[in-house]
Amino acid sequence: MKANQVRIFAIGAATGALASQILRPGVLEILIVLAIVIALSYVWQRRVAESALGFADPTR
Repeated sequence: MKANQVRIFAIGAATGALASQILRPGVLEILIVLAIVIALSYVWQRRVAESALGFADPTR
């Protein structure tokens, strides 16, 4: 497993734990938070990849 993936999973777990403490969520809220974390992780991963390449990769 790559270091970026571990970091993303850790951020997702921390975000989910924080949201559950603040919101006392039901199933809908859990799904919303999960979708937000996945979207942010995807965007963050693309930005890291683009910065490593030095430019935007048109194949993505």
